[in-house]
Amino acid sequence: MDKPADDTDFLVRNIRRVCGQPDLVLPEPFDPRDDRHVDLAACVLLHHFREHDSADAFTVLVQLSQMRTSAIARRITRQLGLAVDPDDLVATFFANLFVDLVKDQPLVHRFLGFAHTAMRHEALNQLRQFRRAQARHIIWGQRFLGGSADPSTVIAEREECELLERSGTTFLLVVNQCFHELSERDRRVLLAREADGLSYDDIAVRLDLPRNQVGMILKRARTRLAGRIDDSFARLTEARAAAQARGALAPLSRAVPESSDDAEAEEAGAR
Repeated sequence: MDKPADDTDFLVRNIRRVCGQPDLVLPEPFDPRDDRHVDLAACVLLHHFREHDSADAFTVLVQLSQMRTSAIARRITRQLGLAVDPDDLVATFFANLFVDLVKDQPLVHRFLGFAHTAMRHEALNQLRQFRRAQARHIIWGQRFLGGSADPSTVIAEREECELLERSGTTFLLVVNQCFHELSERDRRVLLAREADGLSYDDIAVRLDLPRNQVGMILKRARTRLAGRIDDSFARLTEARAAAQARGALAPLSRAVPESSDDAEAEEAGAR
């Protein structure tokens, strides 16, 4: 086996520093390419992060396991035949790990095995979503290509298409507005990834970001955008419901019988 990288000693010192254990026992010489060494150090870092909310411990954990988790993600995508960027699987795994701050969790002794299970589960979820979308697409294609002799069905399908077109236009307008409400960094990282298709390495270079933070920044930007879109549609739904309620109340107000005072006044006038 080749000699570990020159910065291994620096990594070991960082592990001991952020954990507050200068005498922490680690394999000698420590090799970040050895799964057993990574599992041992990651166990301590993850436990310290969860129990003490230590962002430094999480940062070192990512630095320590980035190479091995990326290799696992590439293997998963090859095995499942997924057109998914392995970097996205890694970023999702660390993002979910970062927000899981439940105390007194059992120690994770095999961190890389834990990462493999979590990323494989995420990949299978994406595969199931893709297959469901593909099935819906096939059904819609069969409906429109097959045609229909029933005029009422044709009219209903035409109205449904028009409704979908209007909904799609509304959705694009909302997304555009919500996107421009994001911070400049969020907009730039989303454009670099989703529009330009840049890799995490290229994004780090273009936007001058730490490579091991690109996935987390991208994940948070997507979450903020999704949250703003959800809020916007919730407000639209409330406004539409209020408008419909006002429209339904208008005829009722005209149908309300006159008060007794008004009726008496009208009768007196008639006399």
